[in-house]
Amino acid sequence: MKSPLEKFGRKYLSPSSINGFRNDPVGQCKKMFQGFKDESNLNLERGKVSEKVLGMLLEKKITLDQVDEITEKEFVANTIFQNCTEDERQKELEKMIGKGKAPGIIRNLFSAYQELAKDKPFKLQTRHTATLKDTSTPLLGFTDMETKDMVIDWKATSQIRQIEMDNRIQGGIYYKFTGKKMIFVKASKTKYDIQEMTREDIYYGLETAVHTIKIIENVCKTFDNLDDYYKLIYPAKKWDRSDKLEAEVKNQYRNYFGTEAYGGI
Repeated sequence: MKSPLEKFGRKYLSPSSINGFRNDPVGQCKKMFQGFKDESNLNLERGKVSEKVLGMLLEKKITLDQVDEITEKEFVANTIFQNCTEDERQKELEKMIGKGKAPGIIRNLFSAYQELAKDKPFKLQTRHTATLKDTSTPLLGFTDMETKDMVIDWKATSQIRQIEMDNRIQGGIYYKFTGKKMIFVKASKTKYDIQEMTREDIYYGLETAVHTIKIIENVCKTFDNLDDYYKLIYPAKKWDRSDKLEAEVKNQYRNYFGTEAYGGI
């Protein structure tokens, strides 16, 4: 069955686009269908650089002794034109490489790998596709790391939180892709936490993903001009802004489409 998203030139959805739509439907539609891009920031670059350097460690392209030098080189190159102070850049760099007794995000992620999967064969950035029940839009995603029996997703963060709905959606979809145990490794400057998804997490993640995909498909079926959709979502407001939906806007949106959220949208 052809996806309604193809009306606007889109053939796939990803876990990140589903989560993006839950947080900001207008902003995500602009990215998916109109080529808008997220403005880079230090937080985004911290995640990108941490995962890149970790991958180099895992593939034995560098040693632990080289982590600080390589990380600084990559991070400075990625942020040299950003509107930030040198102090702000240095604080983010310290989160990744550590200082004093704090190991830093990258070494913490590597320690978690050694705890979970040391000496096990693994693959990095494996491409997967699947289509969820009652939807017609294929999903496309890349797992950070896979072993024979588990999927590991790395999270480089300032503050470690327990599994939230965006994790449930991502992890549920990765479980659908692979049928393997789903684990999030969340690392900060000082520590790491290994979080395995439960069957309940997977269930609610997939149910919420299905619900969100059906809304996106409904939007594409209902509107021929996305500007009309944006004006519906932000009535009497500057509708082209990109921020999180307020509670009353969520309710109006649900009333219009007659939807009920699984696990909250």
